[in-house]
Amino acid sequence: MMDLAADAGSQFIRRLILPLCALIAGLIVLAFAGLLWIADYQTQVAVRHQSRLARHALQVQAERLGPSASDYGYWDDAVANIVDKPDLAWMRAQIGAGPEQTLGLDFSFVIGPDGETIYSYVKGSRQNGERVIDLPHAFRFAYRAWLKNPTKTFAAVIPYQSQAVTIAVAPVASVTDVRRPATGYSIVFVDRFDDAALDRLEQNFDLDDLRLSNIAEEAPHPDSAVEIRGNSGDAQKTFLIWNPSRPGDQMLRIVMPFFAVLVLALAALGLLLARFISNSSRLISDREQRAGSDSLTGLANRARLNTELEDAVRRVSRGFSGITVMYIDLDGFKQVNDRFGHACGDELLQEVARRLKDCLRTNDLVARLGGDEFVVLMTGWIERSYIQAIAARILLSIGNPIALSTGQDAHIGCSIGIADSWEPDVTAQGLLKAADAALYEAKAAGKNTLRFHHGFAASPDQHVDIRYAAV
Repeated sequence: MMDLAADAGSQFIRRLILPLCALIAGLIVLAFAGLLWIADYQTQVAVRHQSRLARHALQVQAERLGPSASDYGYWDDAVANIVDKPDLAWMRAQIGAGPEQTLGLDFSFVIGPDGETIYSYVKGSRQNGERVIDLPHAFRFAYRAWLKNPTKTFAAVIPYQSQAVTIAVAPVASVTDVRRPATGYSIVFVDRFDDAALDRLEQNFDLDDLRLSNIAEEAPHPDSAVEIRGNSGDAQKTFLIWNPSRPGDQMLRIVMPFFAVLVLALAALGLLLARFISNSSRLISDREQRAGSDSLTGLANRARLNTELEDAVRRVSRGFSGITVMYIDLDGFKQVNDRFGHACGDELLQEVARRLKDCLRTNDLVARLGGDEFVVLMTGWIERSYIQAIAARILLSIGNPIALSTGQDAHIGCSIGIADSWEPDVTAQGLLKAADAALYEAKAAGKNTLRFHHGFAASPDQHVDIRYAAV
């Protein structure tokens, strides 16, 4: 017997536990891959957000110079000394040296309507005002962009000599004489994108180690490099790069120790489960030897019912479950037996057994005690309304005609007594007696109905009186 039990336990482990362990291992691998994907996704989202911030930082840097250029362009004195009567001394003082001192500009230009440079100023150059330097090719990008809307100021950050500059182009226009047509003249202010500007943007936009580079691959992440665009023909490109924050990596550093502990715990649990199943298989084998089935209906017999009922009561006593017992007695079975014979009576009992199982859950137990008496055992925390619904379904099912092999239909019904409990002091015999007492109440009430016994309930319920006449 013990060898058979051990063999059954080994088969159970091979057929269920090993596939279950493989499933758990697969789920762990899937969970690990999921964590890596989530971490990478978080990092990607964060870097893309920082990329948007970097582009906005370039826009903010450009917008710092735009208003200053507008102040110098929208000025009646500028119209008088640049357009009406060009005065190079005035331009040197007001467009060149003045903005260099107040704004720290590196270049200043005055451009005529034909696009020719009228005046130029280079920071620190001794030749300012003596020789006009044409607007560099790199700055022409901004000037052409301004020409698309010459009544507004254009500002941008563009590449220049392997670095970058902030450039603003503003129209020269009268402030007081709004009816005067556009002059076509413009002022160009240029400021190098220096370390001070990078430090300021780094602090304001929380971009770590913000810097300029001519190689995008120097960026720690493919999305942490934003190209500073200028003339499309520029061979040398300039990028704004930074060290991106990686929230996904931070999440992994926090989660992975707990994940490792979880994997070890699951492994230990698997070993304990295998040992538990091996020991439990012996109990299962012994229980199967003691348990039996009714030879006529295939339902559990009285011995099996008693065993399962005792186990269910023990679970209730430990507070792990609730328990429900339905005592069912057929109404009209004796008349069918007398009229059609014992063979038809056996057919009827077999059909009743099938209908009972169809009305119940797969884990509910149906037992035949003998004759036309049946018991249903249900475990778990079940609401009274659900129990009542199941009992009503049984009444309806049994009440439907039963076709016999003789070609005739048998009409029977049933009465149901129900006892349910979740109290720790409940006993198996007490439940059966309570369900039997409720059955007698149902019989006395006129049959084809059900009754609850409320001696075990936490709070008393009213009598349930549901009747279904056999069709």
